[in-house]
Amino acid sequence: MLTQALYDLPPADELALIRDEMRRLKIREAVLRRLVLDDPALRTGHAARVIVQGQNRREINLAALPPEIFRDSRYWTMRETEMLFIECAPAKPAISPA
Repeated sequence: MLTQALYDLPPADELALIRDEMRRLKIREAVLRRLVLDDPALRTGHAARVIVQGQNRREINLAALPPEIFRDSRYWTMRETEMLFIECAPAKPAISPA
């Protein structure tokens, strides 16, 4: 779990730790999601319950579109998005006492 000490870190280090925690939580969420979908008895806890509800949505079948759509720039727009990538510094070698 993240603690108050986390906020004393440089922003790059804090962001790296937060992303690690988010990755761990997403994996745990996927495991729990599968459990409650497979076993309805697990959907009720002490403080919460899971409600499963189906939802339909409309999707476009890109494979069915005529090839000229993909070649015609009138159907496309370009947007720039800023992305952040985390590069962890290499671990420092342990110093042995002399």
